[in-house]
Amino acid sequence: MVMRSTGSSPAPAQAGRTVLVRADARGMTDHSPQGVSIRSRVNEYGGGALCLVPARSAGAFAYVDQSDQRVWLCNGAANGSGAVAPAALSAVPPPGEVHRHAD
Repeated sequence: MVMRSTGSSPAPAQAGRTVLVRADARGMTDHSPQGVSIRSRVNEYGGGALCLVPARSAGAFAYVDQSDQRVWLCNGAANGSGAVAPAALSAVPPPGEVHRHAD
C-alpha cells in the first residue's frame, strides 16, 4: 500500500485529497474511507499520518484525518464489500485546544 495525493486526479471534487491506495492484480484502488484526506498537521507539512495495523485485520490501518486531526481506525478496504465505518481512537479536544498526532 502506498500514499498518494489525488491533486492530479481528473475528478475536481478529489483535488488535493491524500489517500491510501492498494495495488493488486486489478490495479490501484482507493483504500481510504470515502471523502477522507489522510494528513497530519503536526509538523505543518503532513508527515506521519498513518500506520498499518495488520494484527487488527487484513488491510486495517490507523490514520489522522486532515479535517479534524483526530486519529481513526479503518478495519479494511473502505470501498470493498463489507466495509465498516472508521472508529475514532482519539477524543475531540476541549474547546480552545488543538491536538495533533503523528507517528
